[in-house]
Amino acid sequence: MPRFHHVNLPITPDNVKAEENFLLNILGYRRIEVDDRLRALGANWFEDDRGCQVHISPTPHVAIDYGEQLPEIEERLRQAGIQFKTGQGGDLRVVTFADPAGNEWELRGFPR
Repeated sequence: MPRFHHVNLPITPDNVKAEENFLLNILGYRRIEVDDRLRALGANWFEDDRGCQVHISPTPHVAIDYGEQLPEIEERLRQAGIQFKTGQGGDLRVVTFADPAGNEWELRGFPR
């Protein structure tokens, strides 16, 4: 069963502080501390008490966690002729692509 992981909201550099304030002080998210490598990439991440995250950066997308079902979804993408990229970090596999409307997706899971 897919599970929402995070949404990445588009933001311009001049709006970062206002958006951070909104997420922290109005909506009640907490900042996720990231390592130096992610910080250098511009990671600006927030999380609620259930683990659902909001990321802010210039690149909007939605991330869904498919767990062990990810290989099945990759096969469906192949069969549909949708081009995608993959990346791996430890046990986590990430698949990124654009849907037919041009929306960016990040699918997360584990290879079998």
